[in-house]
Amino acid sequence: MDRSFSYRHLLLIILLLILTNSALSHGATLQVSSNNVHTVGLKSDGTVVAVGDNSHSACDLSNWTDIQQVAAGYFNTLGLKPDGTVIVGSVTS
Repeated sequence: MDRSFSYRHLLLIILLLILTNSALSHGATLQVSSNNVHTVGLKSDGTVVAVGDNSHSACDLSNWTDIQQVAAGYFNTLGLKPDGTVIVGSVTS
């Protein structure tokens, strides 16, 4: 079995548990995006949660607000704001 495949599924399960728990008190989950190393979820209040490999800071999203869409890249996370601005969570070199 490919380890990244099972790791990805584990990340999805963890994130869904986190989102389900927070949805009970903070609104529903609107979107989930995943790749082989991390998973992100967009909540109905416009905040974002993430789990997985954070070696490139792709999961440092606690200050993201007013987000409409998310995408999990390999070394980053992208967020779309209502005005069309795209923000990136990652370490750049």
